[in-house]
Amino acid sequence: MLTRLMYGGRVSLYIGFVVVIIETVIGMLMGGISGYFGGWIDDLIMRVVDVFYCIPTIPIHIIIGAAMDAMHVDPKVRMLYLMIILGFFGWPSITRLVRGEILTLREQEFMTATEATGIKPIHRITRHLLPNVIPQLIVTCTMSLGGVILTEAVLFLPRSWCKVPLRFLGKYHKRCKQYLCTQQLSFHLGSRRRLLIAYGTCV
Repeated sequence: MLTRLMYGGRVSLYIGFVVVIIETVIGMLMGGISGYFGGWIDDLIMRVVDVFYCIPTIPIHIIIGAAMDAMHVDPKVRMLYLMIILGFFGWPSITRLVRGEILTLREQEFMTATEATGIKPIHRITRHLLPNVIPQLIVTCTMSLGGVILTEAVLFLPRSWCKVPLRFLGKYHKRCKQYLCTQQLSFHLGSRRRLLIAYGTCV
């Protein structure tokens, strides 16, 4: 079981990293354009972000997985589609973060200096604005990695995305659930003893 979990973790981490990279690239591009230019471009991109927030992603994932199951798509191709779809629906949060940071940074003095020297807007965004957003992006991407892995595990429940020979972490949820149910009574008894010992030590 440990070997299977380690192999499933490898595949799930691979999916998670690729999805985070896809949504980060799209989010940085859209957020940089929205925050720097403002005006109707900012309004248009933010309305698109609002539309994406309103889309029920889990049912869409399940429907697409069922359609590919009916078409007998290869498991590796399914994994590729899964990464693309998860990354496509995950960029709005990155876009909002990048846009908010750039709205603050573009009023700084170094940006006034770049405008005075005649640097092109695309270079102002990529060389001067986006590098200053990287620390916040690292934190956000690290936290979203776990969410992507959990989403991948949930998508296995309809048995439409994950097929043999691929092994995801979500594939072993039933076995883990059965193991936890058998160990539940002993866990509760052990936890009660530990709580009593800790309470007595503190007193």
